[in-house]
Amino acid sequence: MNEDFPPALTKTFSRLELAKLSGLPPKKIDAFVRAGMPVRRNPEKKEALRFELKAVFNWLADERNKEAVDDLTLERQRKLRLENEKLEHDSKVRSGEFGPLNEIRAEVAEGVEQIRRHFLSVPARMTSLRAHVHADMVQAINNFSTRVNEKIGANDAVA
Repeated sequence: MNEDFPPALTKTFSRLELAKLSGLPPKKIDAFVRAGMPVRRNPEKKEALRFELKAVFNWLADERNKEAVDDLTLERQRKLRLENEKLEHDSKVRSGEFGPLNEIRAEVAEGVEQIRRHFLSVPARMTSLRAHVHADMVQAINNFSTRVNEKIGANDAVA
């Protein structure tokens, strides 16, 4: 036994005694045993498991440190993934693959308005031609708007 620890820490306890001393439920202790918590087995007795507090506390501390390292590793991975996604996005914006969505929509609306103003400036004497052209123009504008909206919708995460 180690002299650094008081005698109570080097004494062995049953599962129920350990539960009472540690405040852990017996089922949690069973789960810890399955996970590798140190235990002494006495095959001659029904309550075969015996626990040394020093070994149990050291094991719990090691497990807590492992969880902290695992959490830190996961957090680092998450941070790296997010930084990578931001770099990819910024690269696409710089290369012109993405553009500011609001600016694109405003430019399309302005283009449509210019076409309408130009069309409406056609003299009234050309009304019959105007009706025919109007239908073609509306169809062209709708096709153009549909294609633009499909492109924008496919990249709705644009800038």
